[in-house]
Amino acid sequence: MKALLTSIILFLIILSIDLDAKKEWVFKHYAIEEGYRSIKCIDAKNCLLLVDTFPVITKLYKTEDGGDTWETIWRKDHWNPEVLYNDPRLLEYKDSNNVYITYGRGQVMEISEDGGKTFDTFYFRDSTKSIHQWLKTFSMFTNKIGIGVTDYDMFITKDNWKTYDSISMGEADFHEFDGLQIVYFIDSNNIALNDHPYGHKLLKYNIKESAWSTYFKGEEDTNKTTQKRMYEIDWINDKLGYSIGVQEYDMGVLRRDIVWKTTNRGKDWELILDSINAEDPNNGLRHISFKDEYHGIVTGPWGRVIETTDGGETWEYIGFLEEASSNLFAYNIAWAGDYPIIVAQGYGVYRREEVGDTSNVSVIESKNIHVRQRKDELIIAIKDEHRRQYDIHIYDLQGNLKQRNELSSGRSKIYQPINISKLNSGMYLFRISVGGQSIQTGKFVIDR
Repeated sequence: MKALLTSIILFLIILSIDLDAKKEWVFKHYAIEEGYRSIKCIDAKNCLLLVDTFPVITKLYKTEDGGDTWETIWRKDHWNPEVLYNDPRLLEYKDSNNVYITYGRGQVMEISEDGGKTFDTFYFRDSTKSIHQWLKTFSMFTNKIGIGVTDYDMFITKDNWKTYDSISMGEADFHEFDGLQIVYFIDSNNIALNDHPYGHKLLKYNIKESAWSTYFKGEEDTNKTTQKRMYEIDWINDKLGYSIGVQEYDMGVLRRDIVWKTTNRGKDWELILDSINAEDPNNGLRHISFKDEYHGIVTGPWGRVIETTDGGETWEYIGFLEEASSNLFAYNIAWAGDYPIIVAQGYGVYRREEVGDTSNVSVIESKNIHVRQRKDELIIAIKDEHRRQYDIHIYDLQGNLKQRNELSSGRSKIYQPINISKLNSGMYLFRISVGGQSIQTGKFVIDR
């Protein structure tokens, strides 16, 4: 009796242990002929994905379950002769209502106040230059105050683009093609933007005084042999932010990975990564997204994905798709709560999750799991609409693990016979779990 009680206690302890789950990039969405432009999330559930598709169509996808499923909520056909713009480039997902899209051809902005279901098109008609000088970057400080910048002009609004002021940026060489990448509000009256040719030097524009000054001096290199450039910033809060970019050397032929950190809204920047491998130029970094002040992921060309979990103190490569290592495009990335989501040009949308993780979907009810014994087999049937991995553990009455099997669901019913012919006569206990969480337990007897 004492031995039986000990066995039961051991078994209960075993059932309470979570199994270590491996993190993998899990495929979620792909459509042929679609080009991924940007992905933004406002919380753990809601994200938007901006794409363009053949022939000339802009589409907006939305997820409401943290990236597990996606549906089209808006599209626009640019074949209309009255539509003189295309090539969607930038997406701003400010809150559940306010969404903004700009294009690589034409000084226009799509503005939505219903979460991206419908858009009004806004034209910057009083630009000092050609309509082909598109918005290189833009930023919304609130759902009313925002800025958009071209090579020659800066547009500032205080009423969500019902009206705006236009400020000339100077001559053509002030911001050369792709020289301007960064613009953000220091506060409601001051704007910071990077200055070409010193791509990580930041200028400050005071709106009330219409005055320019240097905000962050950076490291000037008049010969441009080791030029540093900022490409993107991710703000964690009002003060803390991370930025990525490149450092050119050998006259710009080679580029190294660069990450900066600021704790005072960009007044000063600390270099926290100067190439994860100094002997491997890597062609620099292009996109960045942090879950919180410690955990972030940056991406670069050739399929490179680099992660930090300690606020940039250390960095390491994390695997993505081996077949995507030849992809010149850097992947856009965003966090939906605990899940990083990558959109990979030509490969699809992937979410990094623990195999069998069910924290973002409802746990399957035991009534959807059926187990029966047939000679030397356990027949397991599971009805599950989600892609998950199931673990089946078989123990003897002493709590010893005798057998382990894995099953993967695929939005349908799993019907899987498990061979138990190698087990000796006796009573056995089984546990079916997902991500270490026990879903169903039971017993069976082998009598040979």
